[in-house]
Amino acid sequence: MSMPSPRAVAVLCLSAAGLAAVPARAGNGLNVTGIGAQSLGMGSADLAVPGSTAAVTINPANLTQIPGSRLDASIEPFVTNGFSHRDALNSRKRSDQPYGALLNASYARKLWRPDLTLGVGMFVAGGSGSEYEDLNTAFGTVDAYAVTFGVTRLATGIGWQLTPQLSLGAAFNLSYASLRQKLYPNTSDAASGFNGLRLDGADGVSGNGRIGLLYQLTPTIAIGASYASINKLKLEGGELSVNYGAIDQGVVRYGEARVKGFALPQELGVGVAWQATPKWLLSTEVTWLDWSGAAKSVRLSARDPETANANVPQSVVLDQALEFRDQFVFALGTAYDLT
Repeated sequence: MSMPSPRAVAVLCLSAAGLAAVPARAGNGLNVTGIGAQSLGMGSADLAVPGSTAAVTINPANLTQIPGSRLDASIEPFVTNGFSHRDALNSRKRSDQPYGALLNASYARKLWRPDLTLGVGMFVAGGSGSEYEDLNTAFGTVDAYAVTFGVTRLATGIGWQLTPQLSLGAAFNLSYASLRQKLYPNTSDAASGFNGLRLDGADGVSGNGRIGLLYQLTPTIAIGASYASINKLKLEGGELSVNYGAIDQGVVRYGEARVKGFALPQELGVGVAWQATPKWLLSTEVTWLDWSGAAKSVRLSARDPETANANVPQSVVLDQALEFRDQFVFALGTAYDLT
């Protein structure tokens, strides 16, 4: 593997810093806070709260409490809050794309045995993004910085009610991840050796599993637990465009661009739900997210440039520490039936 030139390192160091910093500000790391209407309504304190077919990706044991068949779908519009940029050259600027929406759909039904329930669903599982089209740069130009990262999950699972009190569940997830980034793509500066870049089309499919438990401790108190294995995301097959205008080489496109090192962490959560009255439900849970084990470092690499010019590196490689830290997420939710 050949090493990049110093100017390529300058480009990729800034790229990796951007890749590492931006997603770390989203929700629970790269994870969304809640999936589906019930999950959001309960503040994600839903491990011991059956009812929604989104259980296939939250706690598959909860599927057993769905009678017959059920279809859930949700559209969750959102506005990003707190995503802004300010430095010595720019006053505070909000992201140019602050709005978005998450789409989720899931279905569950009893199988040939009433103690078995099958669930399937497609969910937006995580990601982050920001876009600034008109930033003043240290190189005397006005240019763009943007990063868009998303994960969509297809989950299939089954719940098994062993006894009236105890249910177990298991699910397998296929996750599609995609990443795009712009880092001053129209800028190239000879004095500093900086060359802007654009990364497009890095994506891929990966898989992981989840198991769950639901136990009815008393008629009014339920305990839920769920564990998910690490999901090492694939981001491959992209195109990296590097602006070598300062050395009269123009924009050079590299194939086989990939980013390795991003993952959704293994997680373990335990929750308790209390039906305090026939109309009032109170739920709480704590979830551990192993970010330190999932996002230790990231490698951005590309090869096969469209030119064989000796002034242009034939491959670019960079390893960058991410230093994500573990999270303990505490959630508390309540529901009240008006009728």
